[in-house]
Amino acid sequence: LDALFHLHATNTCQPSHAEPLLRIYGGTMSASDRRLLSIMRLFEAEKHTSDSTFSARWSPTLDASATSVSEVVQNFDPIRMLRTCLAFPNWRRFGEEKDARQGPADELMYDPLIMIVLSAQMLVERPPVSALGWVKVFRTNIVSLLIRCLSSKDSNIREAVLHQIARYSGCIQRSDMQEKPQVLYAFRLLKNVMPPPANARDPPRPIPTYASLILLHALRGIFYPSNFIYPRTARCLLQRPELDVLDVPMLFGMLYSSSAEWKEERGWIVRLLGDDMASAEDRKVLRR
Repeated sequence: LDALFHLHATNTCQPSHAEPLLRIYGGTMSASDRRLLSIMRLFEAEKHTSDSTFSARWSPTLDASATSVSEVVQNFDPIRMLRTCLAFPNWRRFGEEKDARQGPADELMYDPLIMIVLSAQMLVERPPVSALGWVKVFRTNIVSLLIRCLSSKDSNIREAVLHQIARYSGCIQRSDMQEKPQVLYAFRLLKNVMPPPANARDPPRPIPTYASLILLHALRGIFYPSNFIYPRTARCLLQRPELDVLDVPMLFGMLYSSSAEWKEERGWIVRLLGDDMASAEDRKVLRR
């Protein structure tokens, strides 16, 4: 099907052909979903139009329906989104068609590029208007994924998500969400660890993976307070006026913990160290 669309793009790239494909698209990193994404990109290029009208009715699962892009975002699977954060595909790039069908396939994680696009579309077209709506969005872990993207090797991804996080911060400031102070505090810490670019027009520089992982876990814990890691990440961040991106603050405390949950703490920090090994800069932090 992918080859047929690319071979006869003029005839095949019609709305009546593209819309049915969107219904079976799962938004994941599986080989089949990436081929469907390649077809949708071809449709946009051939017709010089956006498929945003289709995506507003798309759903990441077959058993759920959506009437707006806000509902699409709220239907994201939080477990799959968290897996995307922890196993982030650093090889993904905005604007490179060769990535559409190359690279490791994993149907258990979302394609971060599609998640970024849908999040941006929601913020522009129909952001939530109630506190409950914002809670539903944060509980999908989509904002945690945006924080993880700030450690991406692709400057286009970092630039896109930084604008979105600023927009999320502005929206939360105007909301009456109960978790508002904690969320804004996490955003403020994130802002303080962003290294300033050498030139104002340059894209934002990446932050160390460890910093983005700690912040995304802390943000997730705000909306899942029953998770055992929530009080630990909250205490870690509240004890410091700013996050030290050149240190691993919870490392020794959790490795040599004597609390009743020492097994969970040790297992969690070891997994975090494994998730953190994404670049040479990350290894420098761990060596320190």
